Amino acid sequence: MPLSANRRNCSSSDRAQRRPTQFLRFRRRFVAVERTLVLVKPNGVERGLIGEIIARYERRGLRISALKMLQVDTQLAQEHYAEHVGKPFFGELVAFITSGPIVAMVVEGLAAVQVVRDMNGATDPLKAAPGTIR
Repeated sequence: MPLSANRRNCSSSDRAQRRPTQFLRFRRRFVAVERTLVLVKPNGVERGLIGEIIARYERRGLRISALKMLQVDTQLAQEHYAEHVGKPFFGELVAFITSGPIVAMVVEGLAAVQVVRDMNGATDPLKAAPGTIR
């Protein structure tokens, strides 16, 4: 499950994004319900943002279908970020994601992937619009 390379409170997995998990009948059409992975990273956990982040997703009509708090070890971090091996930021990225507990959650709903992306904001927190999670 690749994640982006910068420090941010949440991220969304590209691998899980495009797989509809079920279909709902909506106005005589079937609409795909999407799932995506969201991580509240160590800085978000440390700042006590878990509840607010979950509440924001729920207010937008998304559902948290799975949630787990865990401490990522070095091996898991290196596997997770394998696409970044050899890049200058790899060591810092692994050190950051293993620096404290994270919350991993599966968020689902109609157009969940795009809704989560819009809510999270730009990948670079310094470029993220006001009101976004980053």
